[in-house]
Amino acid sequence: MTFFGAAAAYYKSQAEMYKERAEVPATAAAAALSARERELQATVDRLRAALGTAEPPLIVLTNSELRQKSDLLVPKLRQLLANHSEILRLNDEREKSGEITKERAGEIWAQEVRRAGNEYDQKYRIDTQMTIRALTARIPYDARKHIVGLGVEVRHPSGNPETPPLNLNEVMPSAFAIGSLEFMIRGLGELTKLLPPDGSP
Repeated sequence: MTFFGAAAAYYKSQAEMYKERAEVPATAAAAALSARERELQATVDRLRAALGTAEPPLIVLTNSELRQKSDLLVPKLRQLLANHSEILRLNDEREKSGEITKERAGEIWAQEVRRAGNEYDQKYRIDTQMTIRALTARIPYDARKHIVGLGVEVRHPSGNPETPPLNLNEVMPSAFAIGSLEFMIRGLGELTKLLPPDGSP
């Protein structure tokens, strides 16, 4: 089986799970999310005014504010992945019914991977990676070393500990990012739970 074939099989097997996770929340939950969004936006506006910048650096956010940012980002990533998986599922159904040929289904699959990857690149890649960096900077390594999905880090050949490692999730093509997005979402969620309360040493 080719790489793309294996990836397609993975996407199809996960499609229903993503769809369920992306269902519209209950009214009470939606209202709570809206309130949190307003609260976070007020914080962002305050920081913009204080710093005179378009976007405040994450380092100036408190732990609770950073937690809010992560909690708002994760549902957006899940929705992107759910939409992507649903398109692939429908494409698979069309192929099985004979509506389209196997070759055409393969073309649609490749087009959708590129489309979803481009959407991730344009809307979420930088925000996702910066949020992961900010979270990992505040959580001791021993407390988070069990978490997978945050990206494979490659050290500089010199071995110099002062040279920051390269995270492959930050430089790999968008198709790779989409394929590993579910793992990043899980990692973000686990990191956020480990974030200590404001004022902790």
